[in-house]
Amino acid sequence: MKLYEAFQAPGFHTAVMTTFGVEFDAFESIALARFRNAGCRNVVLVCDSGMLSLALAETERPPKSAGVGYLVAKARAAGVFHPKILVQIGKDRGRLIVASANATAPGLAGNLEVAAVVECGSADSAHC
Repeated sequence: MKLYEAFQAPGFHTAVMTTFGVEFDAFESIALARFRNAGCRNVVLVCDSGMLSLALAETERPPKSAGVGYLVAKARAAGVFHPKILVQIGKDRGRLIVASANATAPGLAGNLEVAAVVECGSADSAHC
C-alpha cells in the first residue's frame, strides 16, 4: 500500500492522524492536499509534544495551514507518543489505518512502510 494514495479516497469528511515525528511541509503537501481534494474538510493531526515543539522551532519550514486548514494537537505520554494511526470517518463508511509511517516526507511518500487497514460501511452489522 502506498499510504499517500489512501489519503485521496473519497467518502470521508473527517480524518484524525497521529504521529511521532512531523514535517509540516510534507504533511500539508502530501496528506492534507489529498484529504482536501477528496472532500475531507475536518483534519486533525496529533503529534508527540516534544517532536511538535522541534518541528515548530524550524523557522525555514513552518506550518502554512495549521489552525486554518487543519488542527494540530500535541500529545504527552510517559516517554514518547508513538502511534501512527489514521481514522477516517464518512457518512456511510469508516476506515482505520495503523501504519509505521510518521507524518514526514520519507514516512508518507518515500520509505517502504507497513500498514494495516480495517474498513466498515453502513451495511456492516453492529453485531460483527
